[in-house]
Amino acid sequence: MYTRFIYTLSICVIFFINNAYSQSFTDSSELNLDSIEKELDLFLAQYYNKKDHSYFHLSTAFNNTQLSINNLALNAQQINPGISFTPSLEYIHKSGISAGYNNYILLDGSNSGIIQHSLNLGYNYSKQQKIDFGLYYTYYIKNANQSQYASPYNHDFYAYGSWNKSYIQPTIALGYATGSYNEYKESTEQLLISRPFRGDTTIRFTVYDSLTVRHKDFTSTLSFKKRFIFEGKNIGRSIIFTPSFLFMFVKNDYEVEYKSASAFTPRTQIILQNQPRFAAVFQRELGRQFPGLNETRGYLNNGGFNLQSLGINLDLTAYFGKFYINPRIYFDYYLLSSENKLNAFFSLQTGLFIN
Repeated sequence: MYTRFIYTLSICVIFFINNAYSQSFTDSSELNLDSIEKELDLFLAQYYNKKDHSYFHLSTAFNNTQLSINNLALNAQQINPGISFTPSLEYIHKSGISAGYNNYILLDGSNSGIIQHSLNLGYNYSKQQKIDFGLYYTYYIKNANQSQYASPYNHDFYAYGSWNKSYIQPTIALGYATGSYNEYKESTEQLLISRPFRGDTTIRFTVYDSLTVRHKDFTSTLSFKKRFIFEGKNIGRSIIFTPSFLFMFVKNDYEVEYKSASAFTPRTQIILQNQPRFAAVFQRELGRQFPGLNETRGYLNNGGFNLQSLGINLDLTAYFGKFYINPRIYFDYYLLSSENKLNAFFSLQTGLFIN
C-alpha cells in the first residue's frame, strides 16, 4: 500500500511540474504539521484577501492515524493503527478562530465502524509574515464498542510557532494530551476444597477483572521545513511540496489501577453464612488458590523527557481552484524501543473551500 501511495504521489508531481513554473514566494502561512490548514492560508493569500473572508472547509481523508489531529509525536507512538476514513467539517473565521468536527470510520472487514468523533477549536495568527503561531484543542468522543481502535486521549492541546523569513524554516511545537481507558474481563472459575471423610467440594464463582489506565503525555517537536511552490498557467491551480525533518521529544506519565472482584451464587452465600467453620476454610483456600483476588493494586510511572523519534514528513498539496488533493506520508524512526523501529504513517485527503 505504501508503494502504491508513493507511486501516485510521484505521478501528481510530474504532471504538475510539466504544466507549471517555479516562483519565489513570501511564506506567511502557519505550520500545522498534520493539517491541510498550513497550506490553505498560503493558497488564499494568492487569490483572496484573507482578512476579509470567513469560509467553510469540507474534507474527507483516508489515513492510518487516529491518536491526534495535529500532533505527529503522538501519532508516531502507534504500532498497528489500522486504516480509517475521516470526513470533516470546519469553519474558519476571518479573525483566525476555527471550529470543526471529525468522524473516524475504521475500515477493517467485520470490525469496520465508527470508532470515535472529535470536536476541534483553533486559533492561528501571523505577525508581519515573519512569525506564525497557532493554538488547538481537540476533544475525543469514543465509541464504546470500538474503543480498542480509538485514541486513548480525551483532551489534546497543541501549539506551534514558526519563523518564516529564513531559507529553511524552523518550527517548534508543544503538545499536552490526557486520557484514560478501561479494560474489562468476566470469567468463571472454580474452587476445590478438600474435606476428609466427606469428599471434595467444588464451588464455582464469577471473577470480574478491570484495568484502568490514566495517562498524560507531553511532547515537543523541533522541525525544519522547506516549501517549494509551483504555480500553474491558470489562476487557482498550483502545487505546493513541503519536506520536513523532525526531532520529537516526549514525556509519558501513566497510572495503572487493577481491580479483581468475585461474586457467588445466592446458594453459596447462604452456605457460607450458616457454616462459619466451612467459611473459614473456604476463605483460606480462596486466598491460596487465587492470590490477588478481591484486591485493588496500583502503579504510577513518571517517565523522563526523552528524544522519541527522528522523522521525515513529505507533504504535497495540489489546488484546482477551491478544490484540493493532499497526499502526505511520514517516515518515523523510533528510538525508545529495539522493535518496530521504522514506521510509515500516511494520509490522502481531498477537500473543498466554501466562502
